[in-house]
Amino acid sequence: MHNLKTSSVNWITGCSMLFASIATGLYGVVNQAIADDVYATYGGPPSYVELYQENCGDCHFAYPPILLPEASWQLIMADLGNHFGEDAELESNDSALIKGYLQANSMNSLRRFGHSGTGDIPLRITELYYFQHEHDEIPERLISGNDEVGSLSNCNACHQINSRKMFDDDRVTI
Repeated sequence: MHNLKTSSVNWITGCSMLFASIATGLYGVVNQAIADDVYATYGGPPSYVELYQENCGDCHFAYPPILLPEASWQLIMADLGNHFGEDAELESNDSALIKGYLQANSMNSLRRFGHSGTGDIPLRITELYYFQHEHDEIPERLISGNDEVGSLSNCNACHQINSRKMFDDDRVTI
């Protein structure tokens, strides 16, 4: 009788452990599949999105704020007089509204995207490990050797920007 009870307990324990292992594996596969589709939206009220896109999108692609952490947007907005070598000064009211919008809709950590720097706050999306990983297989001739692309910072040259899945691998045209 004791052996039958022990065998039953062992069988139930083994099945439970097997089920838990399978469930954990499936959870990881599903999360990886979801992680591959970057849902980068502009977030925030439409009036703020429009203000940001009008002011910043005149010179370059207006990157969704979720692509950088709050500290990055703080540094970028703090020195618009020398914005990557250009004077991008804005009216103070617009500057304050855009800065607040960017910070409120920024990524909340670098864990998801990581960055390949020395621990410094990244100022360029192209410095993020995730970005580099996603673009490492693209031949240079399709980027800098392509007049319609020019550099990896020209996202809208390849990505369908007005889409919820704007950075999905399946929606890229080079």
